[in-house]
Amino acid sequence: MNKFLVLGGTGTTGRRIAARLRSAGHDVRTASRTGSDVRLDLDDPSTWAPALDGITAAYLVEPTVRPGDRLARFADRALASGVRRLVLLSASRASDPSHPLHAVEQTVRG
Repeated sequence: MNKFLVLGGTGTTGRRIAARLRSAGHDVRTASRTGSDVRLDLDDPSTWAPALDGITAAYLVEPTVRPGDRLARFADRALASGVRRLVLLSASRASDPSHPLHAVEQTVRG
């Protein structure tokens, strides 16, 4: 059985994704800095392993689009921990190498 991780699970899109997955009978874990099933701070890699434990699919969203590769590093860690499917809320210009989501989009596509 698949277990889904929804980043930003207390935000606008994450909350909706989690609700739809749960209504379809899926096992869902929400992740955010506060108020979710598990605490996840993309700036604190020590929070990543507990969030990813037992997860087979993940919905990724960058809560604060800024320069850096923290979400790409999280996606790499997710794949290394056994996650088989990643879905990314991206942006139309993320294919541009200068866009902050470019690195994670390349990871998800790969």
